[in-house]
Amino acid sequence: MKLLKRFTLGLAIFALGAWAADRFEVKGVKYYTTTSAGEPIIGHIAVADDKLIFVDDTNPEMTFTIVRTIVKTTRIDNGRIVFEMSEPLKIRDAEQSNLILMLPDDKTRNEVVTWVKVKK
Repeated sequence: MKLLKRFTLGLAIFALGAWAADRFEVKGVKYYTTTSAGEPIIGHIAVADDKLIFVDDTNPEMTFTIVRTIVKTTRIDNGRIVFEMSEPLKIRDAEQSNLILMLPDDKTRNEVVTWVKVKK
C-alpha cells in the first residue's frame, strides 16, 4: 500500500513536470517584420502547449499567435530565429510566410527551437 502511494506521488510529480515543460515566457523579444526595413517591435512571448504568442509591449494590436503545427522549419540566422511557415500567418492586414524573432540569449533561443521540434 505504501509502495502504491509513493508510485502514485511520483507519477503525479512526473506529469506535472511534463505539463510545465511546454510553458514558459520570455521578455525582451524583438520581432522583425519582413514587410518593412524599420526598427524591430519589442515585446515578449508566452509559450503554452502548441502556441507561441508574441505580445507587443507598446501596441497590443500587434499581438499574434504561432501554432506549432504550421511551422515548417526553423533556423538561427545571426542570432535570430527564422520561422518558415507551411501557410502564411496574417498579422494585421499583411500575410507573412516567414517570421523573425530575436530572443535575449542562447538558452531561450534553444528552448524555442526545441519547442518547435516537439510536434504533437
